[in-house]
Amino acid sequence: METPSQELKEVEMRTSEGGISIGLLDSYGRPNTFVASFAARTCYAAELPKIGEVIDVKEQVYSTGHHTTLQHWYMTYVISGIPVGLVDFCYHLGMTFYDTDQQSGRYSKMYSRPDYPAMKRYIMVHWPEVSVSLVDEVIDYIKCGVEFYEKGKTLATELCKKYLLHERPFITAKELEVKAAKVAQEQLRMLIPVIVPTNMVFTINVAALVSLWTVAWSPDMRVAMDMMRDIFLEKNPDMSYMFDSNRRRNMDWVPGGVPMIQFNGCLKRPQYTLKEVSLIKPVKVPDASDMHPLDLLQYDPDYLDNKVNTIKGQVHISLATMGQDQRHRTIGRTAPSFTGYAYLPPLLVEAGLEADLSMMMSLWGKLSQKLPGSLSAILAPYGAMVTYEKEGDLNDLAHEMEKRLCFSAQEEISEQARQMRNQVLESNPELSWMFAPACLAGGKCGEGKRYCGRDFKNNPGFPERKV
Repeated sequence: METPSQELKEVEMRTSEGGISIGLLDSYGRPNTFVASFAARTCYAAELPKIGEVIDVKEQVYSTGHHTTLQHWYMTYVISGIPVGLVDFCYHLGMTFYDTDQQSGRYSKMYSRPDYPAMKRYIMVHWPEVSVSLVDEVIDYIKCGVEFYEKGKTLATELCKKYLLHERPFITAKELEVKAAKVAQEQLRMLIPVIVPTNMVFTINVAALVSLWTVAWSPDMRVAMDMMRDIFLEKNPDMSYMFDSNRRRNMDWVPGGVPMIQFNGCLKRPQYTLKEVSLIKPVKVPDASDMHPLDLLQYDPDYLDNKVNTIKGQVHISLATMGQDQRHRTIGRTAPSFTGYAYLPPLLVEAGLEADLSMMMSLWGKLSQKLPGSLSAILAPYGAMVTYEKEGDLNDLAHEMEKRLCFSAQEEISEQARQMRNQVLESNPELSWMFAPACLAGGKCGEGKRYCGRDFKNNPGFPERKV
């Protein structure tokens, strides 16, 4: 392997009086071969190796399965124009080795100005076997959801103001106007299919990139992963051997319940069912200062025993909330399955939009039986409900509860967290202050300028919320 023409400097090391030396291995602009070689040689050399002295990464690292050396190299991709459903059912589904930031369904305008020609083109390119007339039928279905969304916006926003004032008495007049529109939008999106395009920033290491490329399980995911591979290989052409087309998955995977045979109705609450609480070691309840603003539970040895204490449960939630739930990557989940139900959030109940959501579910059910499963899955309304099991240790779940029991969290995911908390504490009351947001655990709002306006001193419990 040839050394690149640009000068490769030694790592600049800084040494303490006690003898510890530390330097920053700056991988940016250098081929991964050199970073992987430096990391691998460090394991067996008597002294730190020199940057630029390479090994046969293919034979000594990749083929032998010693891939931790490849994980020192991360790529950050900017991804645009992919459906929300592709993120939920592909990029965020089961992999934990990534970091992502995605366009918000609460704050963006992604539902008000959908690009129908772009969605039509997306379908026709990735599923060419679908007839043009059927694609037009799909576009009409998407338009129907957007029309229902627009129709309910004014009433849902006014209802939202009423409930915000009731639930958050200290909200300012300015925040009331802003949040009412945003929270109404958040609940109204249940009427819109998850094929709407989104934007995200996605960071992944080399080993995870190759693995995800190899197992890509839908036509559009395979195209997207090919693009990520090509960009990587432009800077690292000598690593093309990792992308072996003979090993690549050639069959699609779709969530259970596709195609939907029967619409079972709307539910007005998500459901959490506790399966098991396994407390093997004494519980170490964290101090509030150890959880906010930095969550130290995964790092502080005082909390190590919490890692073997686990809680398992079953959730029944909308696709909108599954997308939120997936952001807690250290929690394990089984594959999701559609149940034939739809989630009707409080504002849609009050606005009388149950018939509209029911129609969207029925239309999706009819379409899904005529389409490839991978396309059907990303045409489901946000409100379509899925079920799966989830399991996490106490440190994982304490982090999740701290975020999801906050009043700034989406109403449905907060309700799921509230149900879990109540069910766990029935037999394990010692976990009470482990499952609490910053305002209750530490007596101060953790959101700073985004303070929700809740009166957490006089009403410190966890009531059912409407917004």
